[in-house]
Amino acid sequence: MQRDLVFLSYSHSDAQWLGELQTHLKPYVRHGSITAWSDLQIRPGSKWLESIREALSRTKVAVLLVSPDFLASDFIHDEELTPLLKDAQEKGVRILWFPLRPSSYQKCGLDAYQALVDPAKPLVKMRRAGRDEAFVHICKQIEAAMGQPIEDMPQKEVTFEVLGERVTFDELVRDQQHDIVKVNTTEHVLGVAAEYAWVRRRYPKSKTMKQELSTLDMITKDKRYTGNEIHFDVLTIKLPDGQKKKVYFDISSFFGLPRKPRDAPGAGIAKTLKELYRPGG
Repeated sequence: MQRDLVFLSYSHSDAQWLGELQTHLKPYVRHGSITAWSDLQIRPGSKWLESIREALSRTKVAVLLVSPDFLASDFIHDEELTPLLKDAQEKGVRILWFPLRPSSYQKCGLDAYQALVDPAKPLVKMRRAGRDEAFVHICKQIEAAMGQPIEDMPQKEVTFEVLGERVTFDELVRDQQHDIVKVNTTEHVLGVAAEYAWVRRRYPKSKTMKQELSTLDMITKDKRYTGNEIHFDVLTIKLPDGQKKKVYFDISSFFGLPRKPRDAPGAGIAKTLKELYRPGG
């Protein structure tokens, strides 16, 4: 099935924000560069859940209007957010999101995707002119994502030598604001070293400013863990021009596995690991 839709995911409590977005999107819809879909387009008498799933199967770009109500909705989490994040990993669906109000978006895996609006300055804190400017930017990014062929989105595989061994990386996403890279190794020391080696190769004059861990748990509709946990080591780097960006390293292939006797975490990650695995923590 052809993927040609922009799927608008929102909480009904935030319907007014959806209305503002759709107002700004209207020129793009009229022009034909964007075909937007929301549940407002489900006709009376239609099977609404089937309509949503059909729209998801046609989604090329997902736009998430994130708020506490959005994150609190079990329906959104189970029927929209989880399938969309899975399709982003497996089928190249592009995830775009922006904050309406302050929220705990980090707990739902969205911190792996760059927000279109700074989470520290959600739309609710903006005056009307500032919101309009933000929506103009959002619409431009949506159009740009729709213009990218979905076949160009899948991962690019590269191999570098690290500590005398060859390590393969899957470059899942690379753009001006963030990168998502999977590290393919089963050894802790090699994996951590590989992250920094990748940064040195791709950004030779950059400086690592911050390192933190993040985990995305994939669960079933009845709230059971599937065992498919995606662990990220997030490095914030400063580029030579002063700009900052985040690199999300998927470290699931080696994080949490039994360590060989010679393995030991580097100094930068040791404290975080100790806090993560502290009994009763």
